[in-house]
Amino acid sequence: MIKFRHLLWMMIAAAGLLLSVSQSFAQKNDPGDQPGLLADDSVELDPEFRRTMVLYRTSEAPGTIIIQTSERHLYLIQGNGRALRYGIGVGRDGFQWQGLLNISRKAEWPDWTPP
Repeated sequence: MIKFRHLLWMMIAAAGLLLSVSQSFAQKNDPGDQPGLLADDSVELDPEFRRTMVLYRTSEAPGTIIIQTSERHLYLIQGNGRALRYGIGVGRDGFQWQGLLNISRKAEWPDWTPP
């Protein structure tokens, strides 16, 4: 009975050690997730999310920014039916917004307000 308890405690200790080691590996930061980090030439962005000039029909004035959260794209209207398209990150469901908004403060973390 004592050997069985001893074996059981050894198994629990080993499991705890394995879990603590796996958590320490999981907590290491991915260098790509560091704000302000500039990518070097080895980082390749998916072609869909690169800056691209596209045809975009709209009645909005040049300089207007249109964000399509469902497509994960931002369009900077250039005029003559063209726009610069950028890939963007979008908040998870419940943290998205929709409608017409004005940028009230231009900064790294801008404020968005209704017109």
